[in-house]
Amino acid sequence: MKKLLKISMLLTLLAVTATNLTAQKFGHLNSASILAAMSGVEESDQALKAYQDSLVVIGEEKATQLKKDFETFMAEYNQGNVPPIKAQQKQEELQRREQELVQYEKVIYSKVNEKRQKLLEPLIGQLQNAIDEVGKEGSYTMIFETGSSAVGFSAILFAPESEDLTTQVKAKLNIE
Repeated sequence: MKKLLKISMLLTLLAVTATNLTAQKFGHLNSASILAAMSGVEESDQALKAYQDSLVVIGEEKATQLKKDFETFMAEYNQGNVPPIKAQQKQEELQRREQELVQYEKVIYSKVNEKRQKLLEPLIGQLQNAIDEVGKEGSYTMIFETGSSAVGFSAILFAPESEDLTTQVKAKLNIE
């Protein structure tokens, strides 16, 4: 009798576990392709390009002035009009300005990334809300990203038993 009860409980446990495993529903989507199709992205891209261009112009002006100053210095130096101590000081100044220019390039990169995040934040929020709605409405256990990741390839290498939800999320966002 005890043995029959143990077998019965084991079978019940296996049935519950099997039911839970089959009840899980997985989906996947490419959020980058959805984001690219959303209204407002093109305007954000244009604003970002204008911002980046304004920063680059400043860097180009600095680079042009540095090149001009270097050429002037070299002309004077080659003519023998610059004493050695002044030549060394001028070389150090030009090297410092060159390093400042390199630092400015890093600042541009950082500022452009910050601006991109700021411009896209509301759109990414809308996208996340649509993904959440589709996930809840479809009773999905998990939804995976199949687009490019930070490492340059999809985080999912194989997903036969999942559903592509890109179209459903686009519908939530009124994207054709």
